[in-house]
Amino acid sequence: MSQPKTLKQKIENRVARTRKTDVFLPRDFADLSGEDQVLRALRLLVKDGSLMRLGYGVYARAMKSRISGRPSPAPTASIALHFRLLPGLV
Repeated sequence: MSQPKTLKQKIENRVARTRKTDVFLPRDFADLSGEDQVLRALRLLVKDGSLMRLGYGVYARAMKSRISGRPSPAPTASIALHFRLLPGLV
């Protein structure tokens, strides 16, 4: 298996491999590159429909809606749980 070449691909691979949560923060990818580059890659993933922006600095794994075909947050309770665990977001 070849190594991902772009930061976007690296983040996409990490999101795909992560099973314990559907919510991601930019700091989850801080080891891959600088903050500006990570935010730029996250914006591209939101534009592609792989991730969905829930709020400032909070992203969720996206799934295509069966009804509209548009991205929607993954249907798990972990999203609500993470909002409760992260201070200052609710």
